[in-house]
Amino acid sequence: MATLRQYEYLVTVVETGSFTRAAELLHVSQPALSHQVRALERECGGPLLERLPRSVRLTPMGREVEPHARAALAGAERARAAARRAAGLDGGELQLAVVYSVALGVLPPVLRALAGPPPAGAGAAARVPARRGAGRRDERRPGGSGGRAPSR
Repeated sequence: MATLRQYEYLVTVVETGSFTRAAELLHVSQPALSHQVRALERECGGPLLERLPRSVRLTPMGREVEPHARAALAGAERARAAARRAAGLDGGELQLAVVYSVALGVLPPVLRALAGPPPAGAGAAARVPARRGAGRRDERRPGGSGGRAPSR
């Protein structure tokens, strides 16, 4: 049975046009990558790649397998994302510390553009200080913005 890892290796070799570059991108050794591609070829019943002196290209069999490999990888990613959403792992709270001018000028439109509509039941947790310095911590307390312990 072909594995998702083997499909990932095949797609990466095709995209880079090179076993060496694909191995670098995938953080595996080139012999390990070649071994897995050969195992996939055995599973499929023939060569998927034509190995040329300076590049590789898909064989007719490889051209038939490649879209299915991409679809399997995309399906696995969709399943992972659905599981993370169901477990509540793709949401969370982000706390930012920015200078006053960024908090008032640049940050709000950027966050609106990135966030999209909030999920149902989510409350707004962001607040912008009303005056300069209103959001600063007292530097004399432990954990203050200066990161210094109180002097005694």
